[in-house]
Amino acid sequence: MILLKKLPIFLPLLFCLYCSSEQKPAVLTFEFIEEFPQDVIITRFTDQFVHQIDTFHMESKEDRSIVLEVDRPQYLYVLFHDRKEKFFTQPGSKLRISRFDDRYEFEGELKRENYFIFQIPDNLELKNKVWDYKSPLIEFKEEVADYFAYKKKVLSDSFPEKEDNFFYRLNLIEDRAMQNSVVLQHINKNSEYSIQNSLFYESIDTGLFDFKKMSRFLDAANLRSFYSKMGTQYYMMKKFGSKFHDLRIEEKYLLRGEVISEKFPQPIRSVLMYDDLKYYPLEYDHIPDSMDLPSPRELLDRYEESLLPEAYAFLVKEFDKWEEAIFAYVDGQMIPVFDFKSKLNTSYTLSPETFGSSVLIDVWASWCGPCIQSFPTVVELQNRHRDNLEVISVSIDQKIDLFKKGLSEYEVPGKLQLYAEHGFNSDFAEFFQIKGIPRYILIGKDGRIIDGNINLLDVSAKLLDQ
Repeated sequence: MILLKKLPIFLPLLFCLYCSSEQKPAVLTFEFIEEFPQDVIITRFTDQFVHQIDTFHMESKEDRSIVLEVDRPQYLYVLFHDRKEKFFTQPGSKLRISRFDDRYEFEGELKRENYFIFQIPDNLELKNKVWDYKSPLIEFKEEVADYFAYKKKVLSDSFPEKEDNFFYRLNLIEDRAMQNSVVLQHINKNSEYSIQNSLFYESIDTGLFDFKKMSRFLDAANLRSFYSKMGTQYYMMKKFGSKFHDLRIEEKYLLRGEVISEKFPQPIRSVLMYDDLKYYPLEYDHIPDSMDLPSPRELLDRYEESLLPEAYAFLVKEFDKWEEAIFAYVDGQMIPVFDFKSKLNTSYTLSPETFGSSVLIDVWASWCGPCIQSFPTVVELQNRHRDNLEVISVSIDQKIDLFKKGLSEYEVPGKLQLYAEHGFNSDFAEFFQIKGIPRYILIGKDGRIIDGNINLLDVSAKLLDQ
């Protein structure tokens, strides 16, 4: 176990300079919940921007009101039994939420803010204002500017008091960061290498690096994403110059941390480092051995001083869980029998006795973009090793209808395509400690695990060793 080091006492206080100094309860009442008992799960950020998850158990209509201690205006991500939604709250607010079919109705001080959240995705004018990454840069900028100019008009019409409303200012920052991000993405994707850096420098919105002003808007996901992606790229290009493109393989895991620690002040530094490190164990499992990157624990130790105490303590616990999960199954172990559903909704039992060759299990879901993007690579592996490798795809979609829809929309690899009921909570997912996808599992023809979390780049070499 790693012991916490003492950090400067002013660090955890720094964020509070930009937050409400008074914590008051906020009340949310979900009038539309009629099925009991039911759990409502609320995810939000603490004042150090660590994920906090609270589960509220509702036994009857009398339990439909939830009281939260809130220290600043912020978003809540609420998971019901049938959907996940985002709401906005602030200290002392009361919000009653009703639902008619798929339309929400609100009562309370923040009804305008929450109406805006749900109305924007359905705004027909905005839906018709699209941008095409294949367009020339000048034309692309005009398309993007037109979209956000109209969205700002909708925002201004909804909040005529403008600067006196925090939600208005939060959304302005959110959209400003997103607008600049998509322009910079276009430059990264389409510009020639020789002019890419100069175009990036000319186009980046350096006003977003006014950290003292921006620190209070870190609830804006697009601002955090801008710092994490475009901000770190900007500083890395300035630091490494023409060498930057040759260093991209290590960028996410090593050099990004150095640049974040050097260029971003607290609390932004801790927020970005936390966002990077919390996913590193899952990504580390998919890194080819040839890259020889630091283990998650080594990386956490390296950047401990860049994290605020709560963020560091949270990551220590998460990394402990990851290390425990590594030993939940071992290579060489015989896999147990698993029960699945076929696309015809019939039961299918997968056991070692059914294997005629080595098996690559491709774990996917219809909502997982990286899974779908990797399908051609899996098919290519199957074709290359057709004499000694069989591919089985396993969907962990929430519903079997989504699994079937995915089969109809995508070229899902494998002659055998199965569905794991209960998704991440299925016996199959729990045995292999599947917390993120895509996930690939290589099993020998004898039914023993060759590698329970293999990178596709390593499959051919592992098969040759058999």
